Amino acid sequence: MSALDRLTGLIETTLKLPAAKVDADAALPELGIDSIIMMELIDGIAREFGLALAPAQFAGVGTLRELAALLDANAPQSEPDAVRSAPSGADLADFVSRRYGIRLEGAAGASAEAVADALVSGHADALIRHYGLAGEESAPAPAGGDIALVGLSCLLPDAPDAGAFWRNLMAGKNSVRPVPESRWRWEAHYADAPSPGKTLSKWGALVDGVDCFDAAFFNIPPAEARAMDPQLRLLLQQAYRAVEDAGVDIRSLAGSRCGVFVGYQYSEYEQLLRGMDFRALADGPVFTSSSPTYYLANRLSHVFDLRGPSEAINVNCASSAVAINRAYYSLLNGECDLAIVGGVSLNLGAGDYVASSQYGLLSPDGSSGVFDNDASGFTRGEGVGVIVLKRLADARRDGDRAYCLIKSCHQNHRGGARSLSEVKHESITAALADCYRKAGVEPDSVRYIEVDGYARKWADSFEFEGVKNALGQAMAGKRCALGSVKGNIGNVEAASGVVNVIKLALSLRHGRFPATISMRKLSSFIDIASEDHPLYIADREIVLDDIRDGDQPIRAGVNSFADSGSNVHILLEECQEGGERVEDAGEQLFVLSARTPERLAAYLDAYLSFLDAEGAHARLADLAYTSQLGREPMDARLAVEAGSIAELRDKLASAAKSPEPSGLEARGIYYAAADAERRNPLAGLIGGDIAAMQLEQARDGGRWGHVARLWVHGVEMPWRALWRGRRVQPVSAPGYPFAGTRHWLDEDGNEDGAAAPAAPQAAQASAPDDCAGGTPPAAPSCC
Repeated sequence: MSALDRLTGLIETTLKLPAAKVDADAALPELGIDSIIMMELIDGIAREFGLALAPAQFAGVGTLRELAALLDANAPQSEPDAVRSAPSGADLADFVSRRYGIRLEGAAGASAEAVADALVSGHADALIRHYGLAGEESAPAPAGGDIALVGLSCLLPDAPDAGAFWRNLMAGKNSVRPVPESRWRWEAHYADAPSPGKTLSKWGALVDGVDCFDAAFFNIPPAEARAMDPQLRLLLQQAYRAVEDAGVDIRSLAGSRCGVFVGYQYSEYEQLLRGMDFRALADGPVFTSSSPTYYLANRLSHVFDLRGPSEAINVNCASSAVAINRAYYSLLNGECDLAIVGGVSLNLGAGDYVASSQYGLLSPDGSSGVFDNDASGFTRGEGVGVIVLKRLADARRDGDRAYCLIKSCHQNHRGGARSLSEVKHESITAALADCYRKAGVEPDSVRYIEVDGYARKWADSFEFEGVKNALGQAMAGKRCALGSVKGNIGNVEAASGVVNVIKLALSLRHGRFPATISMRKLSSFIDIASEDHPLYIADREIVLDDIRDGDQPIRAGVNSFADSGSNVHILLEECQEGGERVEDAGEQLFVLSARTPERLAAYLDAYLSFLDAEGAHARLADLAYTSQLGREPMDARLAVEAGSIAELRDKLASAAKSPEPSGLEARGIYYAAADAERRNPLAGLIGGDIAAMQLEQARDGGRWGHVARLWVHGVEMPWRALWRGRRVQPVSAPGYPFAGTRHWLDEDGNEDGAAAPAAPQAAQASAPDDCAGGTPPAAPSCC
């Protein structure tokens, strides 16, 4: 029995369609074969023909006759030297014309070998384009195109900072929970089967404190803060912390060519305000029919006086990856000298849950089964991530610490397809191949790829096929791991690109890739065990030194795709620091400040937790350098003389316990409220020359008391001169502890709990969750 006859029988069984009505030349959709039925057919073909075919192999199949030809071409041989009979030359020429759009003149009756020779010799370019292997005819990236990632910050489910996020990844933590009633009552919107106007998912990986904001810190009136999109409020705080993490006093960026690039997707709070007809806003409507989400970037530039490009980008799930791509080339092209790149996504109401369920995107069981055999969709996550980028040459000049390098970025679009959301593995292959070509690296040098991860069995197989084709054959065994963060925090949608980059930046910095927890049983549509490709699943922790070739840096890629067809690939490389740095001997002066004594107390608690954990291994000189040059000096000030990390921790603990820190000067602990001193005209008489002289004397003599007293009383110190010529770097330390004041409008237009402090939450190991507690009431649907 021929393959076509056997296939027709399989169609009869699957579709309950009489054989007489099965037209072998009809388009598959005309027979009622969609992607779901095709998945059933693939399983049936595996049973009937003993073939395990990847869905991507079916991409060019349009009819049953073409499918039968594919099965014939892949049929197992009965003997090692068996030779399958080839179709006639006329049939083969017709197949080539329909499949590849190539007309082979005079090929009728030609042998298969002759047809193959004609294709290779005269139509190789057409075949390369068909399979998405052709790179763009663009100029190579400019010389010295490496961009350093010098700072980062994030607020993610169960993770108020990057340190907590990393600990959760290493622990394999799953942060998905039922949606709390403080967000919206899932019982009122949920159905356990697809239903109009209902959501299949009651799950989410959500962040705390989306209603909280330190408006006073940014000099924003409470009424204005309540009208601001909470995505913007959280972005402001995370951007500030990311710049701190880069070791930069944000005041130094004022007037500079610093660019801001933000990826977003939703605007649910705006819909809440529109639903209220702005009646709670004292000054009337604050925006027109145009969405105000462009302020997500522009407000940051305004607040910090940044003069580079300022762009908010919405390409749905690829938004923040597109923002990174834009920032990368803006830096290379000289549009900006520093770039703040963010992604944000909050899920405030039930509306988008319902809409996503109608499209069949959401998992009913709270999973995000990337590469899983029972993948049923994703679970929604939310969060904010911000990174700070700088040209590598500039970072080296300034002595910056780099988490990793961005070697290259590439963005393309899927182009025409059978539907707007179709996944085409050829365009994925092209995105990766062009990215590596521009970076001047071989694909087989990439050791890890963070996949986009559709969490659908069919779609994940196409991403796998695209990556496999880009990386080529396995020249030296399994060398490139595939991983996904979706099992930990769900799909953070527009923030995915920047969050995935943060995950890999932390991995490259810490020397290991965390295990991927999204897969229970490997998808039967993925031939991961094949020795013909270098890919494997990162289902265990991977130590970088275990996969390193000699002393070569580890390279890793990030995939980020939009269901509307945009594809972005970002290539990262480990930043290898040269040689060990010797700890500076002698005492250092550590300084700490906040807007108010209350926030200074919170800062002290955060530093004590930090020094009990990862901070215990920091270099004291790096920590002192960061505190002096990498933080904005504020009114409530504390300065501590210490000769070791242990001594610093002990003195900070004493300051935290003392009701009056100003009485601890005998122990080298100095405290004052600089604002009060500035009202004293004598404080203004101490100029820069005196301050510089005191610094020089303190450095030479190793006694910091006079400098400490001057600084806590409001004198501006020229710290940079102190560190000139010394090998110090910024260190990741706790960021500013923003006050958790609630700013929200309820559906009735009331100032729901505005200005009431959020309920406290247990402190994290590295920095407090300052905006923990309150969560907003439900917002109306934006659909």
